Amino acid sequence: MRPLSRHARWAVPVVAAGVVVGGVQLSAWASSTSSGLPTLTASELLVKAQQAKVDALSGTVRSTAKLGLPALPGQGGADWSSLVAGTQTLRVFADGPERQRVDLLGSLTQASIVHDERTVWTWASQTREVTKATLPTTAGAAQKSSGSAASSTPLTPQEAADQALQAITPTTDVSVGRSAKVAGRPAYDLRLVPRESASLVGSVDLYVDAATGLALRTVVTPRGSTEPAVDIGFTSLSLHAPAASTFRFTPPPGSTVRTVTVPQRSADRQQQVRPTDAPTGTTVGQGWTTVLVTSALPAASAVQDSASGDATGLSRALLAAARTVHGDFGTGKLLSTRLVSVLQTEDGRVFVGAVTPAELIRVAGATPTSATPVR
Repeated sequence: MRPLSRHARWAVPVVAAGVVVGGVQLSAWASSTSSGLPTLTASELLVKAQQAKVDALSGTVRSTAKLGLPALPGQGGADWSSLVAGTQTLRVFADGPERQRVDLLGSLTQASIVHDERTVWTWASQTREVTKATLPTTAGAAQKSSGSAASSTPLTPQEAADQALQAITPTTDVSVGRSAKVAGRPAYDLRLVPRESASLVGSVDLYVDAATGLALRTVVTPRGSTEPAVDIGFTSLSLHAPAASTFRFTPPPGSTVRTVTVPQRSADRQQQVRPTDAPTGTTVGQGWTTVLVTSALPAASAVQDSASGDATGLSRALLAAARTVHGDFGTGKLLSTRLVSVLQTEDGRVFVGAVTPAELIRVAGATPTSATPVR
């Protein structure tokens, strides 16, 4: 099994919170706050988060993940895969949609992603490798076009929230918890509690800045536990624009530089399908029990062969912790953590979801093997 893609480096808390679009039921009450903040209902807090407009910021983020994964190789330095285990420190900078920077800090090591208009740099001090990626010129135009289309339906934030709530089913309790301070800033707690027993997620607490509506912290707690599996949030925050030099990257002396050009991609499409007709690369189900079906990972036989060049240290460590399971799908390897279950079948298909192992096995058994993996 390979590490998560660059699109998923902060995905665990975001996805866990984002699947609530599958169904939300708002509590009718609002919590009392101990910090003197005005009382808000959950609906009003959702609107506040929708209206957040923070273009520039800089700060320090602490990310703690306790997923119950086995000891993984290469966790001692600043490597993006280290975000799935232990506590890591990041520095983040943003100045509008064209300039962002994230530095992952390790002990005497650092990894960075720097976006400056059409150029994205990635760098890791441990390997001394630099990648310079040039984004397509049409990317900005496509985003503007998409935004124009969306704005063709005039909705106020409250109308948009009401419309979204009318279109979803009651799979989640949403309420306003006790207010707190995050990075010294008063924040509301938007608390999400899944109703579905097959979900491994017990609750998600989203701390929303009282002044700006910016999301300051996300805490994901597994079902039946009081210890968070994911806790990521600001420890310090400034809403002033960083210096322009922050986004200018020069490869350090002695680095190996690789240059790539990112091709224009068609718009991503999400397809909700039934287990009986799901091809690979799609999702099955909805809400908190959504399962990703993919063939992007190497076939089980290749990964299990220690002599195979495709098997990485990370893949071997994860598979060593996986157990063999059987079902209507045949035989596979199942890795179960506090928050995510992963099943890789003998034919190379992979099922991933924040669901119980039993639910993942059930979904895999209902998905036809005719959905052959793409090599």
